Amino acid sequence: MTKQITDLNPQAIWKHFAAICNIPHPSGHTEAIAEYILGVGKQLGLESFRDKAGNVVIRKPATPGMENRQSIILQGHMDMVPQANKNVQHNFETDPIVPRIVDGWVMATDTTLGADNGIGVSTILAVLEATDLPHGPIEALFTRDEETGMYGAKDLEPGMLKSKILACSAKCHCDFIIYQQYIVFVTQDSEASKVFRRIHSHSSSPLHKRFNNDCRNFVMM
Repeated sequence: MTKQITDLNPQAIWKHFAAICNIPHPSGHTEAIAEYILGVGKQLGLESFRDKAGNVVIRKPATPGMENRQSIILQGHMDMVPQANKNVQHNFETDPIVPRIVDGWVMATDTTLGADNGIGVSTILAVLEATDLPHGPIEALFTRDEETGMYGAKDLEPGMLKSKILACSAKCHCDFIIYQQYIVFVTQDSEASKVFRRIHSHSSSPLHKRFNNDCRNFVMM
């Protein structure tokens, strides 16, 4: 039997990624994936809403005994780059992504996979669902249309998020920057920042060398 991505571990992450692959979500068309994310938050009984910019915000209270810990924003973006192989007919506004496992790697069938930032979004949703993970207060932010201009992050209403620390699962710009090989998390106090000095990999840098990447740093942190 062919192994499915929902058989992969951690299943809490891959089940969401499989669902996201079934939801068309190219840049400019994030309504359906936003509804999926909102549905997860509401099913968990968490404060969940969309802002005027089309971003989704879900707040999860701290676990018992962690209420005094620093609140943190977990951020990812909802859209993906829509690109199909030459001579392949694929409508990214209506057709799902078809993932497959090849030699231990998760790949798409004749299109981009959308792991940027579907894996980041899936990881955040898994954290929101987790009942065995001690944590302080969490604000999950899912921004729209990062790939075409980071519009969701740019249009984020000032003061809507209360946390001073932001952890990003993708290359985007809000209260932080990613500059070349440095991943910089900047709090609202510009003097307080945390820099991961690691060789950074993204779509604009040498992925084939398997350098570190945002999702890996996100999970490590």
